[in-house]
Amino acid sequence: MVELLSWQFAFFINAPIALVIIAFGIVWIPESSNPSNEPWDWIGVFQSFFGMAALVQGIKMLAKYGIMNLASGGILLNWYCVTNNIYLTPT
Repeated sequence: MVELLSWQFAFFINAPIALVIIAFGIVWIPESSNPSNEPWDWIGVFQSFFGMAALVQGIKMLAKYGIMNLASGGILLNWYCVTNNIYLTPT
């Protein structure tokens, strides 16, 4: 393709692939529904958000601050996983 056209046309191959994947998804993936009207687990939302943020920040600042930020992210995500098993409808 690059030899016949230009190197920019190599990026257009993604569009037909995406259209095929979307078509297969519409046909084969069933519609999701939430039969229960349970409220959101806001504690879990905050635990997962701050755990992932601390984990990413820990990876980003690993060379400067050491492993403590990374460990705090892991601890927060572990706490989220443990408390998430308590709820019948977790987030």
